[in-house]
Amino acid sequence: MRIFKLTIKIILDSNILISALKNRIQLFKEIEEAILAKVEFITIPAVIKELEKLSVKGGKIGKYASLALNLMLNKCKLINFEASKKQVDEALIEASFKLDAIVATLDLDLKRKLRKANRPIITLRGNRVYCIPENLK
Repeated sequence: MRIFKLTIKIILDSNILISALKNRIQLFKEIEEAILAKVEFITIPAVIKELEKLSVKGGKIGKYASLALNLMLNKCKLINFEASKKQVDEALIEASFKLDAIVATLDLDLKRKLRKANRPIITLRGNRVYCIPENLK
C-alpha cells in the first residue's frame, strides 16, 4: 500500500483525451501509473467549451469529442477558473501556473510554449505516457 502526501494536479487538453479514445488508451490509468504520486485530474471551462464546440460538428471528430466531454465531466474536477485570455492554449498555460498543475497535451505549439515557460508536460508517444521532464515520474 502506497501512502501519498503530495497530490499532483493534471489538466487534460482536449486533444490528448480525444487521441486516447481513438487509440483505445486508458489515459487516466496510464497517467496514474506513470506519476508516482496521488493524481487529481482537473479541467477548466475553456477546455469544456472547446469540446462542446467540437462535439456538435458531427462525424468522427464530433463523436470522439462528445465521448471525451462525457469522460472529462465524469473523471475531472471542474475548476472555476476564468483565464484572462480567450484562447484555450493561453488559458491552459495560465491555469498551469495559477493552479500549480501539469498540462497533458499533444499540441506541439502548446508544448513548446509550456517548455519555454518551464512548465512540466505529459504527452503520448507510441501509445505510452511520456513526462517532460522525465523526473516528473
